Parts: sequence; C-alpha cells; structure tokens
Amino acid sequence: MFGPSMLVSPVTSPTHGGVAEHLVNKTTWLPDGRWYNTLSGRVDVAQGGETMVNGAYALDEVPVWVRAGAVVPYTPLRSMPSTAGVASRQYGFLGWRVYPGAASGEGYAYEDDGETTDYLNGAWMNTTCSYDGGHVPASRLGEVRMVAG
Repeated sequence: MFGPSMLVSPVTSPTHGGVAEHLVNKTTWLPDGRWYNTLSGRVDVAQGGETMVNGAYALDEVPVWVRAGAVVPYTPLRSMPSTAGVASRQYGFLGWRVYPGAASGEGYAYEDDGETTDYLNGAWMNTTCSYDGGHVPASRLGEVRMVAG
C-alpha cells in the first residue's frame, strides 16, 4: 500500500509462460472495497479479503489500484519536475484527481520546508480536498515558511 488509498503492485521480473511475448501474468491481492484500476479504467470490487485480480502486463507497466472515491493530489509532469510537499521548491499547480466509484471522498497534501524540523514548531501546511454529491470544497490548515530559491 502507498498510503491509505493506493495499492501499487509492480512487475519486478519476467516469468516464463507469459500470455504473449513481452507480457507477464501477475496476480494481485486487493483489500475489501471498490478499487479503480488505473491501467484498465475499470472498478474492481473486493469482498471478504480473498479477492485476487489477474492481469497481463508489460515489464514497464506499473499496476496501480486506487480506492474508489479517493482524492489524490498531483502536480503536472514537466522536464524539470515540480515538487509538491516541499514548500522550499515551489510548484505552480496543485491538482486533485478524484477516482470514481463512490459518492464521496477526501484527500490531502501535506507540505513543509523539506529541510528542517521547523514542522515541529508549526511550520507546515495541510491542504485537503473532499467531495460529497458533486460539491468539491478545498481548505488549508497550517503555515509554511516559504524559502526563495
């Protein structure tokens, strides 16, 4: 698990007898709930703690399932990546990806200066985004000392 809402199941090595040349059969266990498959776009339902999902993947694919209804922060990829979570390296955009399959959900982005323990003295910020029935408010809590770079 990568946090409470993402399950990452990397393909780590080729296997013999794959379904096609360059593809690997992989079985992934899913915890109870509804999970959005980021590669296929479908929602897989896991019940009883014994749900196994099979798939065929290329070695350069990373199967990721996101809990239905999760709200995940992101910044766009660039040739010089911006960094969300580290206030001393400012980014120009913080977006929220809302995953389907639930009527409501919430996510957050935690930020501090990334270099000191000033967060122990309150120098941090938590931005939350939630939705319920189509209404998507966002709010911020905390304060971060911005460092010019």
